[in-house]
Amino acid sequence: MIENERFTLDGTKSVSIEVTNDDKGYEYLVKWLEAQPESKHIKHVEALISSGEDNETGETEPKRSLHPATGSTYLNLKGHLIHLQSTRFVTAFQHVRKTLKMTILGEDRQFLEDIVDQAAEAGEARDADKLTIYKSNGDTWENFGAPRRRRPLSTVFLDKGVGESLLKDLREFLDSKAWYEERGVPYRRGYLLYGPPGCGKTSLIKALASELNFAVCILNLSNKNMNDDALMELMCAIPAKSFVLLEDVDAVFKSREKAVDESEGDCCGGMGDNETSNKVTFSGLLNTIDGIGSSDGRIMFMTTNHVQRLDPALIRPGRVDRRQIIDYPSEDQQRQVFTRFYPDAEQSLVEDFISKMSESPKKRSVAEIQGLFMMYKYDPEEAVKTLNDELSLSL
Repeated sequence: MIENERFTLDGTKSVSIEVTNDDKGYEYLVKWLEAQPESKHIKHVEALISSGEDNETGETEPKRSLHPATGSTYLNLKGHLIHLQSTRFVTAFQHVRKTLKMTILGEDRQFLEDIVDQAAEAGEARDADKLTIYKSNGDTWENFGAPRRRRPLSTVFLDKGVGESLLKDLREFLDSKAWYEERGVPYRRGYLLYGPPGCGKTSLIKALASELNFAVCILNLSNKNMNDDALMELMCAIPAKSFVLLEDVDAVFKSREKAVDESEGDCCGGMGDNETSNKVTFSGLLNTIDGIGSSDGRIMFMTTNHVQRLDPALIRPGRVDRRQIIDYPSEDQQRQVFTRFYPDAEQSLVEDFISKMSESPKKRSVAEIQGLFMMYKYDPEEAVKTLNDELSLSL
């Protein structure tokens, strides 16, 4: 947010506040203005329709919003004539940057600050039970769809104590800033979740963020506009109270030893300097994680299905402080999933399901089990029968 004071050509003083869409305050301010009865008199607006949010029945409803269109307009609000100036331009990283500037004559800057505060208060109250997701685009974080419903930790099917232990670790970190500063230790925390696909790594991160009222910032290193400089800008501008998430990190960079081996046997060479298909280098990523420009208080999660493929330099202590396997579901987890989907099922049917799972030569992820149950939402007997039929065919 930028505040300015200036004089007009006739010597009259004016004050202004400018907000860009890089700041969450932009969305809050636009929605607050839209909600004011006086805004109905704005003649030139931009209509946006997005996928929206889930309603009380779980259905997704389209969401319409009206923004001041690019250009200038006036709004008479609470006895002040506000000059609204909306601009839009494309950055070098092909990111659409929008600004909204409010200007009034006189010296009552507090009036504009009160509008921003009211907009922020209304926006935070509206999103109080929502999980905000950001996604990187070049050197900027953008909202990734509408805010989602928060996910309770109890809805993620994990081995006993795993989720609670990670949540306790996070809370301890958030309460320990002074401890880090007193000892000269960088105030950052890194986590690596690894294990087979579909077992709940991403779901766990969303649930932890929901429990702490944090947002999740998905770091997309494959974006064509991403390079080392843009990555550094991103990591220095992480929204407050947010996790940074780098998913499937094994697919981003090869292990340096493997890259060397493959380049020696490849007439065309390897990726060179461990670059991805874009312009981000391995050294550039390491520098943003714990280099001199890395932000204070940052919490970063990395996930991988193949921990053995990761370069040791990426996951050494100081970059990754805690590793946690999220494996195929144990019998206890399988029981949790079954009883969540079929709370009224007979105990004998639950045990039959557990028995069939243990006999199967194929290990199934939580996502695969849920997929089976979703085929038979109201028929647990048929779900177990299908599993038994599959087992018979495999023998």
